[in-house]
Amino acid sequence: MKTSVVMATYNGSRFIYEQLDSIINQTVLPDEIIISDDGSTDSTIELIQSIFEQHSDLPIQFQLVLNDSNNHGVVGNFQNAVDHSSGEYVFFSDQDDIWLPNKIERLVDILDSCDEQVVIHDAQILKEADDGSFHKIDKHLLKNYSFNSDGLYKFDGPAQACLAFYCGCITAGMCSCIKRDYLLSISPFSKASCHDDWIQFCALADDTLLAVKDILALYRIHDNNTCGIPEFKKKRSLFQRIVSFDDKGKESIRKQYLWYADTSSYFKKTDYLDDRVKLLISFFGDSRVTAISKGKISAICDLVKAYHEGAYEIDRFIVFLHDIAFVLLHSRKTRMQFVEDFQSQTRPQNRLK
Repeated sequence: MKTSVVMATYNGSRFIYEQLDSIINQTVLPDEIIISDDGSTDSTIELIQSIFEQHSDLPIQFQLVLNDSNNHGVVGNFQNAVDHSSGEYVFFSDQDDIWLPNKIERLVDILDSCDEQVVIHDAQILKEADDGSFHKIDKHLLKNYSFNSDGLYKFDGPAQACLAFYCGCITAGMCSCIKRDYLLSISPFSKASCHDDWIQFCALADDTLLAVKDILALYRIHDNNTCGIPEFKKKRSLFQRIVSFDDKGKESIRKQYLWYADTSSYFKKTDYLDDRVKLLISFFGDSRVTAISKGKISAICDLVKAYHEGAYEIDRFIVFLHDIAFVLLHSRKTRMQFVEDFQSQTRPQNRLK
């Protein structure tokens, strides 16, 4: 099977050499490494080109592409890398982690012998110290799963899709390998969240996600993580929260609408929706946007009614406050234009399945 490694880079000069070195020294080499760069202003591109030249004798097709589309950011950058790949098995790689030597070999062996379309593995967390060095801590990304004697865990997709629907991905995208046909069937990625949220949600909804207990990579936690792990993220000060309150509110409206619009198509064909999911899809994917597009009094009445009906209890009270503030701070014309701008961003429903 031809294998592709797709990587998204942006100002990753600090870590890119070690990450690429760990991929180039796998027990089973990838057939191609596709790196999409999103406009780095440091020495990332020069380092990548230098590494590619140093290892030009390897049976790997190296390709560096610039993300010159209008779809920037980590999701658009990964989409660009995927669009340039051709492998039957696609591995996702961040720019700042370290792969253990048998990662490709282990995951290819698993996918070769199963019907599942997506496999994820465990990873050891490395935490940055004050001096810039990294040390292992007593945490890893996959836990609380009952792996079988072969070290595998088959997710009960329909039962666990709702959890991913609420909480996002199970583990980082750098732990994923995906069969190409399936990856194409769920492309393009949703613009509402990270690419790994979308991939793992789809795999659960389609009941085709498998986990392996093996720790096959080292996952760095540092101040510049794009996604990272919530418990390790730097907390914003009260001043920062106040200053960014309106912007955070608008981003919440945009992302939640897109997420529920994009994911609801998966749920429409299922019979395992619970009442909370139905409420989420109905409110955050439609009623909320309708409400905030009305006049101030009507909008606030609709939002308060939704709050009392329990819509916001599923999320956070702060989201309700963001919505009220958004209505009070902006004219109806401004709010309607905002809605029109982001409604055009929903992903096309053209799955290949």
